Formats: sequence, structure tokens, C-alpha cells
Amino acid sequence: MIERHDRRAWAYGVAGVGGAWAIMMLPLLILGPRHLHGPIVIDPTRVVLTTMAAILAVGWGSWFSRLSFIHFDEFLQEGSKFAWYWGGLLGIAVSAPLYVFIGLGGLHWLDPARPVGLELLHAFVLGYCVLLFPQALCFLGVYVWWKRMKR
Repeated sequence: MIERHDRRAWAYGVAGVGGAWAIMMLPLLILGPRHLHGPIVIDPTRVVLTTMAAILAVGWGSWFSRLSFIHFDEFLQEGSKFAWYWGGLLGIAVSAPLYVFIGLGGLHWLDPARPVGLELLHAFVLGYCVLLFPQALCFLGVYVWWKRMKR
């Protein structure tokens, strides 16, 4: 149950998620849905507008996450840090065997109608690494910053 003094923090969290979702929907509202039939065409307007929306949505969500966090009491702040650290670490650990299974064609093995190939493998590896490398770099950056600020 949400305590009375925690309502503002949870409201910030909902505003962060809802606002970020709304920002990400703007390119769809402006440009309409992407046509998935026929040849693949890269639309520079869609690429730039959606990328800008993602930047704004991440900024919006980050700001409201911060507001939510600072309005939690010390107990909930510590719980949040604990959950993000260990939950994130365990999530990555659980994803590693899945990554290997999918990367080696496990989905094609289970469902032969699924495509398989070197180009698809490279895209999958790149997608996995796009998440892991920035996470590791940001962890190190924040850790170094935190250590310097606490001296």
C-alpha cells in the first residue's frame, strides 16, 4: 500500500513514464504509422524526429525519476538502489544464456520458420551490446563521480 507521504513520489514516477510514452508517440501522430509492406525505405525525417523524441523522452523520464527518488524516504531510497543494482545485475545474468541460445540459432531450431543467418546474428549481437556497453560505462562513470564527491 502506498503511504500518504509517498504519494508525491509515486505521482512523479507515473508522470515520468506517462510523459515519456506521450513524447515517444508524437512522431507517430505527426508522421503516421510506418508502412511495413514492400521495400524497406529509410525515411530521414522519421529517423531524426523519432531519435529526437527518444532523447526528450529519456530526459523527461530521468528528470521525473530523480524527482520521485528524492521524495522517497531514506528507507525507500535504499531499497530502490538495492533493487536496481542487484535486480539489474541478475537481469543481465539471466539474459546471457538466452543471448547465447538465440545467437546460436535456438529460436530457428524451435521454430524453423524463423529466419537465421550471419547478418541477423550480427544485428542481434549489436543490439545486445548497445545495452550492455553504455550501462557498464555509465556505471563506471557514476561510481568514479560518487567516489570523488564523497571524499
